[in-house]
Amino acid sequence: MEVDAGSLSPAKIFARSTPGTIWLGPKQREALDHLTSEPALKVLLGPASSGKSTILHQFQQQTQDLVALPVVGPQQSAIGVLSSLLTAVGLGPWNLSEIEQRNLLTVFVRQRSLQGKRVSLCVDNTSRFAADAWSEIERLRLVKLANDRTLELVVVGTEEDAARAPLFELLHDSAISAVEAVHFLSGPSDDDMQSYIDWRFTQAGLPNPFSPEACSAVNALTQGRLNFVNILCQVVLLEQQRESMDTVDASLVQRAAAVFAAMKPDVPTGDTVRIRRLGGEAPESSDGLVVSCSGKIVNTVGLQGRLLIGRDPDNDLRLPGRYMSRHHAAILPTAEGHYYVIDLNSANGVRVNGRRVDRSPLHDGDVLGLGQFRIKLELKGRALTEPDLPEAAGETDIVPVPGYEEPVVRAVKR
Repeated sequence: MEVDAGSLSPAKIFARSTPGTIWLGPKQREALDHLTSEPALKVLLGPASSGKSTILHQFQQQTQDLVALPVVGPQQSAIGVLSSLLTAVGLGPWNLSEIEQRNLLTVFVRQRSLQGKRVSLCVDNTSRFAADAWSEIERLRLVKLANDRTLELVVVGTEEDAARAPLFELLHDSAISAVEAVHFLSGPSDDDMQSYIDWRFTQAGLPNPFSPEACSAVNALTQGRLNFVNILCQVVLLEQQRESMDTVDASLVQRAAAVFAAMKPDVPTGDTVRIRRLGGEAPESSDGLVVSCSGKIVNTVGLQGRLLIGRDPDNDLRLPGRYMSRHHAAILPTAEGHYYVIDLNSANGVRVNGRRVDRSPLHDGDVLGLGQFRIKLELKGRALTEPDLPEAAGETDIVPVPGYEEPVVRAVKR
């Protein structure tokens, strides 16, 4: 069943939220309260994809009189950290030397402190900081502010991050006890998941068709990882439309999960969690994608079922460009063996052969436009190449060039 053009696409219901508008269950509110508390060191731990980074962004945006200095891994050097921080506060870095950048940032921080502002260094993905980069974080913490105070440090990470450098040393060397500094955000309960799915439909102005049992099934299959909850729920809604069902029950969630993980034996979704495939062995497929950037082929990948595309490492196809959203798009299979693409409410959208789409079927030879990348669909044999990708940015920039360039995809040498 095709999506009614007058209805709201599932990709819009379970996609990137409006900035500053997030779901806050009881556990999330407690986590946000912890970040806004008084200690100079605050650490928020939790499972992968539990919403820690989203809560950190909310803290940065909504805390009164706060000047947030955000920096996200991976970071390889001190000058990389300084450049990221200066860019985040609109100060360059204007091709300054490392010392000049450090001096400029120090002056900025002290001025804001003298104005009565609360200055917080907000760090995400600590496990991907090289030693030199983290040394710069430690150096910045020693900057003296008004009333002889130092910078606040707010860190989010997983339990695994807390057991290894640099977060392990930070917690054990700090004058603030780990008990006072650390808050753990546990995964959602079944009731939390129902509240989250209710919130998604409320934001869209629609009634929630998911039964409590369906919400529990979603929670079990995704182990509460919200980015995969969003993708699975999109597939569930598309299957609901295809089957012309009024409500979503647990059996429909199970069928959608089979589509979600179709043709893959076990789909890795991060450090420890797997979406379980509910079916037989995966058939071999010669379908593939050719990824190009600025006319140069940077990667080719096989297409064997569901494919998440975005900037974050937990995507199936990671394209770490500054115009790519964390979770930008998904390519999903149909029961008949065809494919379609869904825009996950990305900042810069998805185009198919130059036309911007929310959801569209795909055919052999179609070219997707995602940020600065062009992705050509090939329903035949393919060659594999080593990726040569641009570096990722901490936040998604808006593509500055209006309109759409004609895609350039060169042939892959067989």
